[in-house]
Amino acid sequence: MRRNLRDYRGVFKPVGAVVTGLGVCIALCALVGFLFNIVDPQPFKGPPGGELALVFAAVATVITGGSLFVYGRRFESPNLTRREAILSVAMIWFAAGVFGAIPFVFGARMSFADAFFESVSGLTTTGATVITQIETGLSRPLLLWRSLIQWLGGMGIVVLFVAIFPQVGAGGRRLFESEA
Repeated sequence: MRRNLRDYRGVFKPVGAVVTGLGVCIALCALVGFLFNIVDPQPFKGPPGGELALVFAAVATVITGGSLFVYGRRFESPNLTRREAILSVAMIWFAAGVFGAIPFVFGARMSFADAFFESVSGLTTTGATVITQIETGLSRPLLLWRSLIQWLGGMGIVVLFVAIFPQVGAGGRRLFESEA
């Protein structure tokens, strides 16, 4: 009976790679935010801070992504089937939306639903937003994060990592086909 069940644990490796990459991007925004506040300490129209929320989000995202990557590497299969590729793409989009929302939840004090909407909107480049006053409603580091997720969405978050997936052993071609 157990032999008929599929083992999808290897799907966590590409999901972990993307989540870890997203965590590095969040950390980059935190670093730039700290540096920008040192270089230009003038008062900003938006709320202060946001850097610590980005640091917290980066640490949580990198730890979770790294754990998923290591767990998935233990159970990866040599070939990524079409089902696993489609499941990977779905999990990557959901995880990217969830982890991309963390800075908005803690830095802008948005509800999770609004932050998730903002994150998914940026990653899919729809242009929709729930923030009424973007310039004054977000701090500089969070404005940078919002811009970066829109840039990542423009490139296609899965297509961006297709160049990395062959190096980590996932089937980049199948993921690309699932994304397309």
